[in-house]
Amino acid sequence: MELIYKLALSWCALLLAIYLLYNNGVRGVLNANANSLAMMILLALGTFVAGVQAGVWRICAVGGILFLAVPSLGWLDQSPLLLTAATLVIIALGGLAWWMTQRLPDTTGSKTSARTSA
Repeated sequence: MELIYKLALSWCALLLAIYLLYNNGVRGVLNANANSLAMMILLALGTFVAGVQAGVWRICAVGGILFLAVPSLGWLDQSPLLLTAATLVIIALGGLAWWMTQRLPDTTGSKTSARTSA
């Protein structure tokens, strides 16, 4: 029961912090990008703290991954050319994989069985 109270208080504090970030007084100070990154930091912090209090390392790991995602999202937001290049590379690799599977010979034997039965 004590764990439930601790987690409930942690998440209520997190929700209060989110409410304060969306308050009219703060909304004028932070732009939309900074506000969304602050939300992600708060979510990462809440997840990490919940994992520590529950003693579950997997939840702590998710919080750590969210923490690491914040600077990478900020960096990717600054470089749309990198996003375009990464998208083109993924499309090219997918096309290459599809082309290679089309060139492979049919190993199921469906073509040979059709020839022998005719």
